[in-house]
Amino acid sequence: MAVWPLVKRIGPILLLAILAACVTQGAETGPQVAADAAGSWVLASGTGPDGEIRIFDDHRITLTIQGGEVGGTSACNQYGGTIAFSGNAVRIGEIGGTEMACEPDVMATESAYAAALMAVTRWGRDGDQLRFTGEGVDLRFELLPPVPDEEIVGTTWVLESLIQGEAASSVQGEAFLMLTADGKFSGMTGCREIRGSYVVNGDVIDFVDLAAVGDCPPERQAQDRIVIEVLEGGFSATIDGASLTLSDNAGQGLVYHAAPGIE
Repeated sequence: MAVWPLVKRIGPILLLAILAACVTQGAETGPQVAADAAGSWVLASGTGPDGEIRIFDDHRITLTIQGGEVGGTSACNQYGGTIAFSGNAVRIGEIGGTEMACEPDVMATESAYAAALMAVTRWGRDGDQLRFTGEGVDLRFELLPPVPDEEIVGTTWVLESLIQGEAASSVQGEAFLMLTADGKFSGMTGCREIRGSYVVNGDVIDFVDLAAVGDCPPERQAQDRIVIEVLEGGFSATIDGASLTLSDNAGQGLVYHAAPGIE
């Protein structure tokens, strides 16, 4: 799966040259080097040309490396581009991203990360730690657990309960979710049909262009809202036997149970 994440709710994707990079001719990516750096990472600490990079729990900076591609979330927006290794040297180029506006301090963090990333020239890995360095730059990443998307895809998941903080509530109406291998999803919230496409972004799944069709009676509007908020905001997924739990950063969650055969 490509590692150029897409963003919901912003209309057409606007590709910007948010980062510029000097391309060093002749750099090559060795298979073992690429494998050592591959995976999804989250920024744990960082220093850029202008000083320390502030980190927000609810606006993470992630980095996914797959072959010669790199992408992730840069606090507010999504980015993607190319990466090449040559021994301990690394270069990142042809970077583009989406254009969304967040709070000023989040945007400042994003700009600081962009400046740091285009100044990276060296890399190293120590276990679950990845480090990018350059002149005045020190970016330290931690490995993210992979999303079990291969286990999720192809099964119809029936919604059993809604989670809000420490409380769980039962589900009304027909509510299910199914992801297919071609990057599409479909389902019901209990009163509305949902469909769209999805991408794996680090340790979360993003639903792209989520569309909800239909109307909800008053007694099911709260359930519909929670389902949409979890799915639309990007969620982490865990599987325990036949149970699938989707969780967002706001303390909300959806618990599904595998029930093949529902169309």
